[in-house]
Amino acid sequence: MVLPQQQLSYTQGVDHLFQTLLKQHERVLLFGPTGAGKSYLAAELARRLSAVDQSCVCLSADPGSPKFGVPAAVNIGIWRGDQWRLADFEALCSLDAARFRLPLAEAVSRLLLRTTIKHSLLIDAPGMTRGVAAAELLTTLINLTAATVLVVLDDNQDGSIDLEPEIGSINLPVIWISSSEYARAPGRFQRLTWRTQLWDSYMDGAEETILPIDSIAVLGTPPPIEEPEKWCGRLISLSDEDGLISMGGSARTREGEC
Repeated sequence: MVLPQQQLSYTQGVDHLFQTLLKQHERVLLFGPTGAGKSYLAAELARRLSAVDQSCVCLSADPGSPKFGVPAAVNIGIWRGDQWRLADFEALCSLDAARFRLPLAEAVSRLLLRTTIKHSLLIDAPGMTRGVAAAELLTTLINLTAATVLVVLDDNQDGSIDLEPEIGSINLPVIWISSSEYARAPGRFQRLTWRTQLWDSYMDGAEETILPIDSIAVLGTPPPIEEPEKWCGRLISLSDEDGLISMGGSARTREGEC
């Protein structure tokens, strides 16, 4: 096993990154298992930069546990006041980053193509740190986002990261940082509650619309059209001829169909 040459404490790591971002704009990819504190670290850096009148942008690439924005999507946020404010998003319509890592990568690419990054970019990666899928997604995100620094958040004690050889081969500065003592992995109920709050906030003011299924192009991995009951509750994204995207959920009609 290839071990990190040096692991900074959380305080040392935050100070080091903050001083680095003060000197020049960087694209920092935050990598680590769920609950390691990637979102916590991103917010801490944004808060410190804001205190000295510097801005930064966060790309939340974790559709299952987004800190802000829309669940089942890739989100871009700008730090305003004391929190991330959603600037744009790209629908994925799945919470599973492992199974749908290619659509996730495509969503990241499309979102960045229409986003002008004038400041430092913090990339909050999904909490995938083991196996082939995690290795593929890590290198893909580095390439797509043009990351200039890789931050690995982990105490390297529980075997939650088994990609040390892959990380060691990456031609980027790599900083290993211990997780903050204040960062805790949310329980299943907490994740569900937070996702529901984000989704309800996005859907506030939404209207019901009936779309004839034969009038639209259905892409992705939809249920069989001849089994409408399996469409109920599914997340969907809609785009028009101008490329504008919105998200919604399929609901049961008065006739009992979806």
